[in-house]
Amino acid sequence: MDPITSFSLASGAAQLADFTFKLISGTTAIYKSAEGASDENASIEAISARLQTLAGNVADASELAEAGLVDKTVANIAKSCGGMAKQLLHALDQLKTDEKTVWNSFWAALKTLWQKTRIQDMVATLSREQASLVVHLQWGIANKQSSMHEALRQIDERTLQLRIDRTETLQHIRDTIKLEIAKAKADISQEIAKIKDVQTTESGQPIVLNEDTKVVRLVNVVASLVVTAQQRNDQHAFLSTLYFDTIMARQAGIREAHPQTFDWAFRDNMPDGTPLSLNSWLRSGSGIFWIRGKAGSGKSTLTKFVIQSPFTRTILKAWAGRDELVIANHFFWNSGSKLQMSQTGLFRTLLFEMLRHCPEVIPQICKAMPHVTEDSYQWTTEDLLLVMEVVSSQKIPKKFCFFIDGLDEYEGDHYHLIDMLQRLVSFGKAKICCSSRPWTCFIDAFGESQDRLLKLEDLTKNDIRRYVQDNFDKHPQFLKHHYDPEYKNLVDDVVGRAHGVFLWVFLVVRSLRDGLTYADRVSDLQKRLDTLPPDLETFFQHILDSVDPFYRQQSSEVFLLAAYAPESLPLPIYHILDNIDDSPSKLLSMSLTARDLGSAGSWKDKMARRLDARTKGLIEVIRSHDNGDPVPPQFRHVQMRAEFLHRTVRDFLLTGDVNTMLRGRCRADFSPATRLSQAFLVLLRSSEIIRAPGIADYVESFAYFAWRIEQEQNAAPPMALMKAAEAALAKLDWTRPADPHKHNLRPLSLFALALSRGIYLYATALLNLEPDERLKAEISKNESPLLSLVILPFDAAPYHRWSISVEFVQLLLEQGASPSARPTRNESTPFEMFLGELKKRPLRAVWKDELGLEYAGAKAVLGAMIAKGAPLNRLPEAKEIIRSRFDMQDAEYLLSLSPMAPATPAALALRAKEMSKRKSATVGAGQEQAPPPSSPGRLSAKPEKADASPKRADHNKTAGLTARWRGLLSKKDQSVGTTP
Repeated sequence: MDPITSFSLASGAAQLADFTFKLISGTTAIYKSAEGASDENASIEAISARLQTLAGNVADASELAEAGLVDKTVANIAKSCGGMAKQLLHALDQLKTDEKTVWNSFWAALKTLWQKTRIQDMVATLSREQASLVVHLQWGIANKQSSMHEALRQIDERTLQLRIDRTETLQHIRDTIKLEIAKAKADISQEIAKIKDVQTTESGQPIVLNEDTKVVRLVNVVASLVVTAQQRNDQHAFLSTLYFDTIMARQAGIREAHPQTFDWAFRDNMPDGTPLSLNSWLRSGSGIFWIRGKAGSGKSTLTKFVIQSPFTRTILKAWAGRDELVIANHFFWNSGSKLQMSQTGLFRTLLFEMLRHCPEVIPQICKAMPHVTEDSYQWTTEDLLLVMEVVSSQKIPKKFCFFIDGLDEYEGDHYHLIDMLQRLVSFGKAKICCSSRPWTCFIDAFGESQDRLLKLEDLTKNDIRRYVQDNFDKHPQFLKHHYDPEYKNLVDDVVGRAHGVFLWVFLVVRSLRDGLTYADRVSDLQKRLDTLPPDLETFFQHILDSVDPFYRQQSSEVFLLAAYAPESLPLPIYHILDNIDDSPSKLLSMSLTARDLGSAGSWKDKMARRLDARTKGLIEVIRSHDNGDPVPPQFRHVQMRAEFLHRTVRDFLLTGDVNTMLRGRCRADFSPATRLSQAFLVLLRSSEIIRAPGIADYVESFAYFAWRIEQEQNAAPPMALMKAAEAALAKLDWTRPADPHKHNLRPLSLFALALSRGIYLYATALLNLEPDERLKAEISKNESPLLSLVILPFDAAPYHRWSISVEFVQLLLEQGASPSARPTRNESTPFEMFLGELKKRPLRAVWKDELGLEYAGAKAVLGAMIAKGAPLNRLPEAKEIIRSRFDMQDAEYLLSLSPMAPATPAALALRAKEMSKRKSATVGAGQEQAPPPSSPGRLSAKPEKADASPKRADHNKTAGLTARWRGLLSKKDQSVGTTP
């Protein structure tokens, strides 16, 4: 039951009962028209309009009750009140015909049509219904155990999570209701008793109740609460489409600025007279301000410093003037999730920040773009920009300042990104401060305006000096060298060699502090400095070469695993990998317990030491920045992750020569995808320490690496591995909770997960093992969403988005899946979902990137579903969508495939032509050789992500793929995957 919907219906019924009661009990004079008209018909028209509006609010009570959305008792009361409203509307129509008679009240007029006893019975019934509803509303709001109270609590929690900026809160209205109840508890009881016992006076008229009764006031306040709660729900629904889990992760992971560094950012000049323009731009500037700097120069740290400084808000308020100031930020990160490195992620972040501060604009956006609220909607950059235009066109007293870090980390066309940013500031309400490396595209776009430019490495010499001196000063051995005249020269030398690169300084200072620990003299420290590489890449190579030879194999594998994973790995993964290496036979039975991990201190210390020995500080142990907390408080240390010291480290490890060198140090059979899928399997088995909601992320990680095995080895993941995962998932509540504002398609088995995540060879192999048993039954079951999961890929995992397989759609249809099955009462059928996806994407150019299919693939999927009986005639838009998305001849061919379509000569000719075309394509494909499987041990230079993943389209086009699947299904004894 949906408490908000239920209370909304109850509130609507209470208002209808109150209005109707007053109308027929003599408390509402016929002349009290909303329009203030004085003639009878105008008053009757006003009463009729008001009654129709109130009756409309309860019209769907029966349907809501049948759907299980509202309390049946409330639905019955609402239905009863609605029935009486219909009778009164009929009476009003009759009274309109008499233009000469004037009545003092509607009750007096009604007596000319009905018997007095009928009116009194209706009054008594309304009184009882009103009393029941008031008690229901009063109890539901006051009782902390009620579903309504819980629903309001959840709305409050979601409001805090989404950080919606509203002064009027649900809690304020709830407090008002409690105050009303507390002040007038006795009065409410008396009123309820009085209207339960309605008597008539000697004149024959019912008792007149005071219009300002506590009952009426309570109903009105509850109605206000319901309206506010529904508005908040609608805001949450919209904002949730923009929000993503890692929206703040990158900023949280950036180091804080060293004390007293970057303080110059808000000055107009440096001590040496160099002019600075950031302060004046923040105070009164417009357009785009660019912070440029070398790799490792501290751009992200400076950006974070400016965002967090209270001076920034103070200065920007002067720019905003009387308008409200809204500050938003986005940190691009090429080692993060898809949304952390894409334009879509950028604009979703900025728009989320804009709208959480002005949610009152959301209804206008939904009106201008109704498709945004449709099930399974996926944001596009153009839609996001359109929404920003809608926001900018509203007359709202707000100004926006956006901070965007790491434009060079964006994975896509940087020129297009620049165009989008310039378009954004052209709206007039926003300005942008961005940072990046000095690439040509950014120099051309932003480098001309000196009053909107900051070249970081030219300004940080004093900051670097302070950092070096502070770190030396804090070392216990420093006092021995404090008065050595060569010490100052050493500091000057470090600063001079840094060339503004903070990361290089960090590594150098760390090495020199090691020398201090070993009681090096200043001359020794100078020699140590002279041996250190002058740039970052050679410094990283120097660190790799300094790893103890005993750890070199493990070191190389740790580096490759960390670089291979799309996101930083949970710390327990490294512990598991060590154990798998020691006892590979334990893989299928191994799990972690609290005893395995020990206390928080010992666990963190042990793993930090092991990683430090193998990576020499290039990988650090940090606290996870996830928004959720997947483990109980006593196990939060398990939530630690291992992350690269800086983004440039990962870039270095993924370069060709370095990657080849590391691969040469690994075992011959080393496969990152296999190793990581095994490790996440063990994590899934460790239910003692893993709790929802984090478990869903680990399931997605396992699925991702299993998918990678298929991509790299052209073979299904080992069946033993997948069977063990299936057994582990059977014991866990691992599915993500359904969003009531989105589609409820969630994979409920490993087979369904494989279909929705593109692990097709495993799914086919599983069908080969169990073609006539559980899986076939799951495919053909009407309530099963399997076909929908295959034709509607969505971003359930943060890494990438896999594409639709035409062959697997056809295979599922052949195995009994229905294109017209409706998984749940309110869910769309697979056919309706796919048409909806095509409808939202009028341009074929975006089909491959956004839908995972090119034109021919979309045509094949639609044709397969239509041929299997997809109900074209039940969906009015179907034919229109098909004709608007496909060429005329192809559209007519698709429509001719329906079993209900007449077999006209033209239709038969179209089918024959299509079959001939397919036959020619098949013959041509049969002459090609299928590409050989990738080497099991080969590590790609960089794990592909959403927009450049190992090409699923190539799987669709590979010659003989369909035949291979069919062969798998026909050979019962076929092998189903081997361990790499």
